[in-house]
Amino acid sequence: MEEISLNSHPHFKILNMRYMIMLFLALASFMSSAQFDKYFENKALRFDYYHAGDNQSDYYYYDESRVEPFWGGSKVNLIDTFSYGNYYVKVFDLASNDLIYSRGYCTLFGEWQTVAEAKETKMSFSETVTMPYPKNDACIEFYTRKRDGQFEKKFEYIFKPSSYFISHERKMVYPSFDVLISGDPAQKVDIVLIPDGYTEAEMGKFITDCQNFAKQMFDFAPFSTNKDKFNIRGILAPSVDSGNDIPADSIWKNTVVGTSYYTFDSERYCMTRDNKSLRDVAANAPYDQIYILVNRNKYGGGAIYNHYNVSQDLHP
Repeated sequence: MEEISLNSHPHFKILNMRYMIMLFLALASFMSSAQFDKYFENKALRFDYYHAGDNQSDYYYYDESRVEPFWGGSKVNLIDTFSYGNYYVKVFDLASNDLIYSRGYCTLFGEWQTVAEAKETKMSFSETVTMPYPKNDACIEFYTRKRDGQFEKKFEYIFKPSSYFISHERKMVYPSFDVLISGDPAQKVDIVLIPDGYTEAEMGKFITDCQNFAKQMFDFAPFSTNKDKFNIRGILAPSVDSGNDIPADSIWKNTVVGTSYYTFDSERYCMTRDNKSLRDVAANAPYDQIYILVNRNKYGGGAIYNHYNVSQDLHP
């Protein structure tokens, strides 16, 4: 399964989420809520690591573990049976060896491996997986899909919730606001909308753009018939500068999550390498999917399965 990137459809900003979000609606239940309470606390573990290599190799390096206040995912659909994506994470209860969480996903690093630069140099990318917070010691395993389609185990980490090195620090605390609320985050698909390149004075514009996002999203099937299955929240996180980076035009902006056009030297591909800031901002609300709205009229964006999504604002 390859990453989903920019396409030319005029409604790209909505369509490029259809594939990934509908997976959440289709997941079958394999654990009960009682089992969730047995293994997890009602908050999130954010596991940060560095993914490094070149076009032929990849390596995982542990960075840090952080506590986040919201678990926005399901409490029953914890085991991913689709195995989509180029990467896969499994979490085992250490004492019983029970598989208690798994998820497939793709990354910006995986996409970078396909470009010419990856043949000439090695590079590292900050990445994150989130999961409900284990109550007990757990083994977290990471897998990469090989060329033959099979997953190869690459890395494991023993997580100990008693460790005093687990960070409780909140680095980027901002207020959130409701765009659409249909119910309990554990029973809905939760989208968090992140602003990039909206100044303090433009927060009102961001709120309007979030409302327009929700309106346009539910103009299309299958979203139009599943509106009651979604929650959408925005985060009021202002940037110092308005707009974002356009390197080929020598335009550089100081923005909250650091999006940039010309990702991998593709003009319309607008993504961010600042994974930590993005996750810090997203932590202000429960989420299944992160969607960045960029305050630019220049067409562009991108989306990566179970990673994050980007588009310019809704005013062409």
